[in-house]
Amino acid sequence: MFIVRSLALATIPLTFAAAAASPEVAPPPVLKQHIANEEFSPPDFAWMRGAFANATVIERTEYEAIQSWLEECARSAAEETRKKLIEMGVKETPSNAPVSYPVCEQVAAKPEPEAYDDFEDFSSHYITTRPIFDALVAATELAENNIHRRSGSLAEDLHQRVIADQVYRNALSWAWSETPRDGVPHLAPKQKPIFLALLRRELAVRDRANTEWLKEIVADQGWPTISKVGVDASAKAWLLAQHADRDPVFQLQALRLMEPLVERGEVSAKNYAYLYDRVMLKLVGEQRYATQVYCKGGERVPQPLEDEEKMPEQREAVGLVSFEVYLSYFSSPCPAE
Repeated sequence: MFIVRSLALATIPLTFAAAAASPEVAPPPVLKQHIANEEFSPPDFAWMRGAFANATVIERTEYEAIQSWLEECARSAAEETRKKLIEMGVKETPSNAPVSYPVCEQVAAKPEPEAYDDFEDFSSHYITTRPIFDALVAATELAENNIHRRSGSLAEDLHQRVIADQVYRNALSWAWSETPRDGVPHLAPKQKPIFLALLRRELAVRDRANTEWLKEIVADQGWPTISKVGVDASAKAWLLAQHADRDPVFQLQALRLMEPLVERGEVSAKNYAYLYDRVMLKLVGEQRYATQVYCKGGERVPQPLEDEEKMPEQREAVGLVSFEVYLSYFSSPCPAE
């Protein structure tokens, strides 16, 4: 039996409004030339010159304006999100919901300058890193374009949508890894921040597009259930919602839609559990099924729980393996403190 927290899952009519497109404060002039159709697409990172040691006074002033603008973006988006959640019955202020506006989060996906001697040092590594990233994007788009589509069905659309989602998230793991893999190139230390910044920006664009697409599907056709699209494709819809982290309002809406469908076997109980934990940690600071963990004292432990004693039976009720077995699935060890 699935008992939900009335605090966050009260029965309130759902509306699927598009996420806010832009902040109240206009972006600094140095960024405007690179913004079109809610996408930030500069040819390089020249707009970041002010972050480096050899910057001019003007460049530093421009970069400080960018930082202030990003802070205002986060503040404004958080306030807008809080108001929407209050309308949905959530009275707490989200404490762990990283919301922002599309262009703002793309700009925020920038490399940290501390790893480089100066902008020239940074630029020399950008030149060697950009082709690696471009090859990844080109290969991903080729896979998306060449997927064999027979019926043009929603199920096929869902399968196609998750290609980039999974390729780019696996690429993040590869880039972060300190352990080289056989036959796979390893990024140099000064290439890694640049590659990760480019990839985070690309993921921000893709995640936003996937979220808005899924909103339209759900508003028009309802949640993609197992009987409608099949087990695999229904899981793909959940995956897109699971990764809609910049839109906690929609994630909560998706959770509300999935909850009654679990009882009817129309969506996976395991998937519901993962989304429940992800949403509740953001909105009320506690999870139920211990799907979300972090490293503490060199070991993985669950993030705060609603009821630690009941957690094992709650995991079992939705078909999840024991927490001890779950921890064994993580391939990389926690860093020693």
